[in-house]
Amino acid sequence: MEIQDAKQARPHCELIAELLDSRQPKTEREHAAVREIERLRHDIERHIAIASEYATECERLRAENAKLQQELTKGIHTCGPTCRKTPRCAEMADLRAELAACAAALPGVYYMDSPDGGDVSVSEQLRRMAKDAGRYRLLRRKFAIISDGEGHAEFCALNLPRPTYIAPSSAIELDTALDRERLGLDGVRPPTPVGWSDTDWIKRRRQLADRKQ
Repeated sequence: MEIQDAKQARPHCELIAELLDSRQPKTEREHAAVREIERLRHDIERHIAIASEYATECERLRAENAKLQQELTKGIHTCGPTCRKTPRCAEMADLRAELAACAAALPGVYYMDSPDGGDVSVSEQLRRMAKDAGRYRLLRRKFAIISDGEGHAEFCALNLPRPTYIAPSSAIELDTALDRERLGLDGVRPPTPVGWSDTDWIKRRRQLADRKQ
């Protein structure tokens, strides 16, 4: 047989079209091939639909991301520690102010670490100060005022194994005396007039001193 007389191969698309043509008689293998082609076509259409949904979701997310970036860019600004242009800035400014107020309440470097102060946070210094305050509240309940009946009185510590109730005035008097020493109120306090308590008399003297200033 000559080469030119050889049967030419039919195009693939024509073969598929003929195979899927229900009017054409088919062998068992051809029927199986048709079923497989239909299954694959169904799977392809399903995956195309899924891909289309993903593409739509990607477009939505891309638009949302662009909007968020725009809002973020608009919200960025150069600000100082007291800026209140945005709610976040106002919150940070309030926190800085509160931290500064707490630091100002501390007694200098007393609650820092020796010799150079160390890296002690404000919260740790406040915790140490709170422990000292607890010790003092315990100590002030162990003091009593002892008088000789002639206008002379002094504070006396009672060596008791546990806090013992003495009298409310002794603790208040102790606080007053310590405050006078701490504030540098020099001079001898005049004797308490008859009918006045020591606490009221010291408070009155302090009010008079404040008015003179």
